[in-house]
Amino acid sequence: RLTHCAYLVSFTQLEESRKDSEKTEGDDVEWYRKAYEVAHHLLSEDTSDLNQLEFLLSAHRLSLAYIQLGTRNSSDTAKGLLEAALQWASSQQAKTASDQHGTPTQQTRLLNTEQFISVSQGLFQSDLSPASDSESSNIDIRQKCSDAICILRSTLSKIHLDAKHHEVAIELLQQNLSTYRITHGLYSSLAVKTQKMLLSVSLAQGRLKEATEQARDCLSMEEFTFGQKSKQALKTREILDTLDG
Repeated sequence: RLTHCAYLVSFTQLEESRKDSEKTEGDDVEWYRKAYEVAHHLLSEDTSDLNQLEFLLSAHRLSLAYIQLGTRNSSDTAKGLLEAALQWASSQQAKTASDQHGTPTQQTRLLNTEQFISVSQGLFQSDLSPASDSESSNIDIRQKCSDAICILRSTLSKIHLDAKHHEVAIELLQQNLSTYRITHGLYSSLAVKTQKMLLSVSLAQGRLKEATEQARDCLSMEEFTFGQKSKQALKTREILDTLDG
């Protein structure tokens, strides 16, 4: 049975071998692929919130490595990886919701400081400190799982935008917007940023009616979050004035 401690050891060994070896093209993909396989194996044995988070982050890191590789098929590989991870997350959320309304399943074990070591890996830079009790610890990890899912969607939306699949990208961004409004607040910076991305897509498509409505939404959000004189709000006001003119 692969414990989280064993995972950390394996991950550390991979990191050390990566630092010691002379890098060649594709090394990052191979390294992140191994890390992804370890995280996937750990998840297959224990679907704790922390293991779910590590799996989602490892899938995202591997997808970025494929994108940066820049070969003909690497973007498609990244797309497939992201879609598979999101499909898994959707199934897991449905299962969790079902369990919560049925017979309670085994809850996530008490998390300690050592279990947090590999969580961020460049995506979540804030330090994770031990919570006062297991419930608050689990809530913190579940929040990061939700954020990780949004990061996966955002990266997938960029792939679709590059391929001119605008409708698919819009759907993914709208899902993120709904999630951020619930988990971080209606006027949170993440919600504002996502709304601005939707505006950019509408402008790129020449959908001026939708763009005008989105610009108004962006402006009200930015004025509330950053202030009426902020550079974000002033830029959006310029866009709105142009659209209205």
